[in-house]
Amino acid sequence: MLKRVMISGLLGALALATPALAAEYETGTMPPPTAKAGHSAVAPGAKCAGYRAQFDSELSQHRDAPMLPEAKVLRHQGGQLCDAGKLIDGAGKLAQALRDLGITPEA
Repeated sequence: MLKRVMISGLLGALALATPALAAEYETGTMPPPTAKAGHSAVAPGAKCAGYRAQFDSELSQHRDAPMLPEAKVLRHQGGQLCDAGKLIDGAGKLAQALRDLGITPEA
């Protein structure tokens, strides 16, 4: 008997909580999910834009970087991938271009 009461109570609570959580999520009042370990919470599209801007703004200060030619090629490839909608690959290439210049990517 006690099991039946507990199970029905849990099912009732679940039935009431689901619409409330969905409403919070749809209206934007629910905080975004936290990033998993090793993953950034920044969207790949934002990374593309941020890495491009960072590379372009800091390029003049790193003209003597030993890997400048490679970094420019990666910047171009990353930009093309981002424009083609391949945001994760593009952001990865742009981040590598920044690292080749000796810059820590910040998006």
